[in-house]
Amino acid sequence: MTESSLTDLASCACFNLRRAARQLSQVFDATLRPSGVSGGQFSLLAVLRAAKGRSVRLSDLASRLGLDRTTLTRNLHLAEREGWVSVERSDQDRRERLVTLTEAGAAAFERALPYWREAQAQAVRQLGAGGLEQLLDLTGRLRSDPA
Repeated sequence: MTESSLTDLASCACFNLRRAARQLSQVFDATLRPSGVSGGQFSLLAVLRAAKGRSVRLSDLASRLGLDRTTLTRNLHLAEREGWVSVERSDQDRRERLVTLTEAGAAAFERALPYWREAQAQAVRQLGAGGLEQLLDLTGRLRSDPA
């Protein structure tokens, strides 16, 4: 790799954002570990919890989580195996799958929530004063479909 390409990589928005995301994910995963829920699983459970008992279409869930359907399907298999979600075909459109948080999933979310709060506080401390607001502003600008 040439000096120029190293400089290009060091200033690459995608490289730096992905690297920071991996580091932050490690903080959340490590802090959440005692709960038995990973950072990615917590996000899935949180989105389903916000649906307040209603089923969520797989395509909508993928959009809310910022995941492609293939990645979400893999994650759902793991959550389904844990008994945290149920995945059913829609009665109206058999091609569409609906995802629902189970009682076990709600319990896993509640068990993980204090650990998530600690990870969030740790992230805010690392980002410094105003850092979270700046991060949310920047990532909001990067999303093509603001949530």
